[in-house]
Amino acid sequence: MTYHRTTPTAARRIVERGVRIAASRIGSYGRGSYTATESDAFHGDTELVVAVRTRTPLRGPEAEIADFADGVARELRPANPRITPDAAAEIRRRLIRLGYDGIVALDAGGDGVDYVIALRGETVRVVVD
Repeated sequence: MTYHRTTPTAARRIVERGVRIAASRIGSYGRGSYTATESDAFHGDTELVVAVRTRTPLRGPEAEIADFADGVARELRPANPRITPDAAAEIRRRLIRLGYDGIVALDAGGDGVDYVIALRGETVRVVVD
């Protein structure tokens, strides 16, 4: 189980309709549904407990995942390599083309918390709402 923090409105929408990756415009590691192994109120007022079922995630230390994402951003905009919504979408497309359906960034905050990011909405299920 992992935790997704968001606004009350977005949480209600996720419970009613499921995860829509298109609603995620940006993220440190590309477009996806971001969850963590521990909940942190910093990321939103409402907590959803979710199960993410990835079969072929890109899994590794946070620094390696960040290097991949930052490399794509640099390639797209060498003068200003920020993770923009367009860069986030391209990172997701490339990961899917490489055969990945998610990301597991180990110790992503430097505090022992792992991030689990679904690249496909159908791999996420709300467990408790």
